[in-house]
Amino acid sequence: MKLKEYKEKLLLDAFSKRLEIPLDGIVAYDQACSECQEELVFALKVGDETVSLGLTTVLQLLKVAELEGYVPNIGTEKHFWVTLSNRYPQAKLSEIKMG
Repeated sequence: MKLKEYKEKLLLDAFSKRLEIPLDGIVAYDQACSECQEELVFALKVGDETVSLGLTTVLQLLKVAELEGYVPNIGTEKHFWVTLSNRYPQAKLSEIKMG
């Protein structure tokens, strides 16, 4: 399977399983996670299940949304992405490119 076909299948699978999480199902933990190297981890409660999402993942998703045009360009505001890249190098934000 070619990479493009794989990505399309992955997206279709993901969209068919998309979760809608109510705001009261999101809890932010500001304690450092020694196991996952995150400063901030969000716990998402979905029914009886709880999953976690690290801040670096949230930032990566925001960067993709910006590059795809789903959120306004925030990259020029006070060097937003440079500042975040320096603070969270593990997110590898400068490596995220679309196209």
